[in-house]
Amino acid sequence: MKKTIVFQGDSITDAGRLSDPEGLGNGYVRKVAERLKAEKKNAVYDNRGISGNRAADLVNRWERDALALKPDIVTIMIGVNDVWRKFDAANDPTSDADFEKSYVQILKACKKIEAKIIMLQPYILRCGVVTPAWEAEFAGKKAVCDQLAAEYADGYVRTADIFDGLTKTQRPETFAADGVHPDAAGQDVIADALTAELKKFL
Repeated sequence: MKKTIVFQGDSITDAGRLSDPEGLGNGYVRKVAERLKAEKKNAVYDNRGISGNRAADLVNRWERDALALKPDIVTIMIGVNDVWRKFDAANDPTSDADFEKSYVQILKACKKIEAKIIMLQPYILRCGVVTPAWEAEFAGKKAVCDQLAAEYADGYVRTADIFDGLTKTQRPETFAADGVHPDAAGQDVIADALTAELKKFL
């Protein structure tokens, strides 16, 4: 029987899914689906990322865009907009406590329906729109995710740690010109790591 995988997050997950006839977008979700299909993994792939979302936005649409789909596995990458909105024209910060509160709500909801949870660290690359002012804010959100993954997740993709390792020897622009939205090489990094994690449950 096919397992249903729901991919949740912001624009990094969304990646133009609404203009894609298959609804997968042109980012890491498509790459994951292609990798798993090539290995004859039997699954339904449902991308429900929405550009601009923060953790609180996921709470507001979790019933419709996650639980109602009866997923066997939910992957979640969220957090960069919870950082970014403090530094753009919106000037609308999310405290670490509020970020954690929202994230816990969706994780507990997944536990209730016994869906496997794979969390992905949010990440930033030190280029483009990302400035040194982001560092402390990002570190707080990443720490929340690390803590919650240890408590709730069945799998954890340490995206930020992977990119930090890669950018010791490669320019960050190689993976995301603006420091946030991954280019093809960045999408491959995320897809490779997430595919490896998903294969444990398929």
